Amino acid sequence: MSDVKKYIKRLLAVGLALACLVGTLSIPAAYAANTVQVTFTIEQILTSDDLSTLPGSTFTYRLTPGTADTPMPYGSNADGYIFTIAGTNKINIGPIIFGAPGIFTYTLSCITDQVSNFTTDRRVYTIEVHVLNDLQVIVVIHKNGDVKVSDMYFEHTHRTPPGEPGDPSPGWPDINPPIIPKTPEITTPVEPNIPIEPEVSVEPEIPDTPDEPTIPQEPEIPQEPEIPDTPAQPGTPGDSPRTGDFNNPALWTALIVIAGSLLMLLIFLGRKTRKGQGR
Repeated sequence: MSDVKKYIKRLLAVGLALACLVGTLSIPAAYAANTVQVTFTIEQILTSDDLSTLPGSTFTYRLTPGTADTPMPYGSNADGYIFTIAGTNKINIGPIIFGAPGIFTYTLSCITDQVSNFTTDRRVYTIEVHVLNDLQVIVVIHKNGDVKVSDMYFEHTHRTPPGEPGDPSPGWPDINPPIIPKTPEITTPVEPNIPIEPEVSVEPEIPDTPDEPTIPQEPEIPQEPEIPDTPAQPGTPGDSPRTGDFNNPALWTALIVIAGSLLMLLIFLGRKTRKGQGR
């Protein structure tokens, strides 16, 4: 009888340990499901005053967080996330992982000092990421602090140096100007002065002033509609955030079956023991 009780205690200890282990392993899975990813798209455009010579060049940019707890892309440091774009190109920054609701702000700007013969675009973008309670995301972008936009791009202009081939600027002197011969002056004989009779002045008739035409008023220019808030594109399929209860019903069903089996075993052994004692 004592051996049976020891065996039952061991089964109960093993079942309890199994339940604790499964519960512990389910915690990281539930946490990973309560996250959402956001990616920022940045475009660089290079233009030139001479379309036949459009050199490729590289510019450096920086994404800085608004607060210390703002999530950042992988590879960020104390100065923010610094990256470069070469030529006319478009890149994606991220993904940036958000695990809690709130409003998170970022600042994006070009930090390249100077590129030879280029006029650098110094616009600044302010990005607001609104993470709702159900982990839905709304991204709002402002250019230079006030203008709401839907895309982020930087346009750098190349200028051909004066005097070099392709320079479209007028007024530059020719290195070897042509020599134009002088035309000889022609002397005209002077005629004697002839007295001129004075003319009788006649007052001119003042014509009737026509009525001034009415200038039509220019039609009012319709204002551009305000660009609505642009929801961020979610990550790749399979990474969509999940909401609701993240418990595993199959796990709890298995635990209930194991506990019921142990309980039936205890009842059966108890009856068998009482029958043995009755004999």
